[in-house]
This record gives sequence, structure tokens and C-alpha cells, in this order.
Amino acid sequence: MFTLYNKYITENHYVGNGWNFEKTSKYIFVNGQEYIEAGYFIHYLKTGNHLEEKKHVIELPSSYGCQMKCGFCASSRIVNAHALPVEEIYEIFTYIMNHNHLEKKKNILVSMMGIGDLYFTINTVEKLLHKIHDNYSSICFSVSSCLWTETMLTKIESLSTFINFRTIQVTYITHDTKKAQNIIPYYKKNTCDINTIIQMIQQSSIDKFKINYILIKGFNDSNEDFTAFITKFNEIKNKLVIRISRINITQASEMNGIAGASVERMLEFRENLLEQGYQAYLFYSYKNDNMNCGQLITEKM
Repeated sequence: MFTLYNKYITENHYVGNGWNFEKTSKYIFVNGQEYIEAGYFIHYLKTGNHLEEKKHVIELPSSYGCQMKCGFCASSRIVNAHALPVEEIYEIFTYIMNHNHLEKKKNILVSMMGIGDLYFTINTVEKLLHKIHDNYSSICFSVSSCLWTETMLTKIESLSTFINFRTIQVTYITHDTKKAQNIIPYYKKNTCDINTIIQMIQQSSIDKFKINYILIKGFNDSNEDFTAFITKFNEIKNKLVIRISRINITQASEMNGIAGASVERMLEFRENLLEQGYQAYLFYSYKNDNMNCGQLITEKM
């Protein structure tokens, strides 16, 4: 049984896809000695002083901490990472729905993308999505992983026959295995083979995937990196949307000497992609507000 420990609220401007302003609420729930974080975001398209509401996003945790230990992610600093039970995640979901009176809203997205990796929690997430869909059939979902497997994708493909997915996302760092291991230590245990990922996407019944290219200064933002990516994914580019993301600053990223690439490099990469027939857009916040990229509030506490 969770109880609400605290709630943090902020607003921020973004460069995104179809929206550019976000009102953010972060909920901190306490269960014994653990503080579990969840997010609620309202996305708007802001033109002057006018706000056009685009969607409501509930970001749910699938775990406490994350064993992937990505060097830029706040969750990497949480010890004793473990999956959360379906019942507890659903309890958090219900609280956010009720607290924000979302029952009558149509444009609701449940995101399983930022707090725990699907690689470790796919069975839990599968059951959770079933449970939410059974009670709220109009809600759509987004899922993401740094380490997709055929088993994981098969489960999502099966769910997609009756559940509406807005985004099936693949995290991309670099095609260079050894370099990738420096950013995501779990890759030393289980390698993320880009060629296998490409083959899985090519053969999948899902018609559109998002590649989240996390652009890191001095690591994967050279012209050679851009060319390698464009060349590798060229055969399946019609099934892809590329999100070029700039990381937020976290204690983890500072400790590991990881910084986001410049907006200029992001723009150059997008232009390269567009010229080669890819769909691509930029994603970053105007200011670092400690409200995205992992369990940030938990880290601060």
C-alpha cells in the first residue's frame, strides 16, 4: 500500500513533435523504506499566450531503480533495483487518474518509457497493460527499451492486436559495441546487437518504430557517427521515426562526465537524416528542471 509523500510541479518549454510546452507533476509515493516516483504531464502547443491541449501523459514506474545502469540516467544511482508488482503500479495509475479527474478525458497516454527498462519488466508490463486496457479501453500506450529481444517484441506485437500503441521505442547510443558498454554497463552482460535489432524491426508486424538517438557530446555526435547510423538503418527507414534527444543533466551524468550534444549538432543531424529520406525531429527542454530522464526526484532525495 502506497501513500503520497510529496508532489512537485513545474512548467517548461520544449522542442518536440506536435507540442512545445509541458506542465509537469511528479508524485512521490512511499512504501516502507522505498520512495516510488511517477509522472503526470500535460502537453500543449503554445502559440503566443494561447495553449492548445494536445495530450495527458501518465508515466508509470515498472521498477524501483533500473539494472540497465545507463550512465546518463538518474535511476542508475539507485541500489537494490527490482521490479514492482502489477497491483502496486496499477494503484499508482488509479491515484493519478482520480487525482487529476482524467476519467472523461480522451487523449490519455500511459508511458512505460522512463522509470525502469522493459527488458527486466516485460512480464509485469504485459499484465499491467492488460489490466489498464480492460478498465480504460481508450487509453493508448508507449513503451521503450535499451535492449529489445524477440520475446519482448512478440509480446508487444500480440498486445498491439487489441491495444493502441502510440510509440514502440528503441534506445540508440552507437553501433560500436565496446563504446556502448561505456555508457550502458549492462551491455557487458548482454550485448545490444544493432544488426539483430534491425532484423527484428524489418520482420515485425508493427509498421512504425521510434529510434531514440541520445546525442552525447564527443561520443556519438561526429559526422562519422551520423553516416554510420544513416547507412545501417537505410533499408528500414520507412518504418522509422528518429527522435534526436539531448539528455538532461543528472548527478549520474555529471559523475560519468556525460553531456548532451549542442543544439547545432542536433540540427545538423536532423538535416542529414531528412536529406536521406528519414523522418526525424528534435527533443529537448529549454531548461533542466530535474523532471525527466529517470527517477530524478528519488535521486535528489
